[in-house]
Amino acid sequence: MSFDVMLSPVSNRADWIDCVEVKDAETGDPYDLTTADDIVMTVLFPGNDLGGGYGYSYGAANNYGLTASLKHGSIQHVQPGIFQFHFTNSQMGGLAPQSYNVGLIIVADDQIIYQMIVGQVPVLEGYARAGAA
Repeated sequence: MSFDVMLSPVSNRADWIDCVEVKDAETGDPYDLTTADDIVMTVLFPGNDLGGGYGYSYGAANNYGLTASLKHGSIQHVQPGIFQFHFTNSQMGGLAPQSYNVGLIIVADDQIIYQMIVGQVPVLEGYARAGAA
């Protein structure tokens, strides 16, 4: 399990595509994630976080900023133990330059949830825009 992760900075003017590798801590073997019911990666808007007690609020109308999931096709299996998530340029363009809280879970048997990542990602102002002349 991975917790308290600081992800590498990303731009708010580009697609954010990255891979996550999940291995057994004891054997180093990759986990077979093809049987997972869902994998969900969430980027939370500051002030609308679910983290109660850290200056964030529960129950806000839109608690999430961006969400990628296996069920909705924005997360794909790459090979055993590795999956890729994708947030589009238009999704990233809605993020102001600052740090965002990030969470990643794996759902198995429609009820068991494994929290794989709890951390932050710095979003940087990308400045350049596609199609600019």
